[in-house]
Amino acid sequence: MKKIIKILLLSSTSLLAQVTPNVADGTPVGITYEQDAVALTLVAEAGGEGEIGVKLVADVIHERSVRRKLTPYEVVAQPHQFEGFMKGDRTHKLYPYALMLAVLLEEGHDPFPELAFDQFRAFKRSPLPGWAINARVYKNHVFFEEPTE
Repeated sequence: MKKIIKILLLSSTSLLAQVTPNVADGTPVGITYEQDAVALTLVAEAGGEGEIGVKLVADVIHERSVRRKLTPYEVVAQPHQFEGFMKGDRTHKLYPYALMLAVLLEEGHDPFPELAFDQFRAFKRSPLPGWAINARVYKNHVFFEEPTE
């Protein structure tokens, strides 16, 4: 079964991705392994929280990418950072949206320019560290910033 992805530019910062059946290794045609990995991670981390939840996690990836001078893929692939690394499902209804965000992240676009969250956690699972600032809850996650010097 082959998977083809059509990406249509809707505006300077908006893409529409349409997913069709996948190639043997699962990475969609026309999409890099790195973009697919970021999209799968986004779906695994926040696929149950709708587009806004996925976009908030994408913003965390963007902020870490900028602050640490890493690619979005390097951010999600770091050990012990994203439990959902590569664990998402390409058949998830939000995978095309997550893939669009992965492409935009790779191009340096900030999903939420007004926010600077670089951390998130499951809201009920673990307490915030004492240094956390600007914490905000969205559904099952709490997003926050690590202070910069």
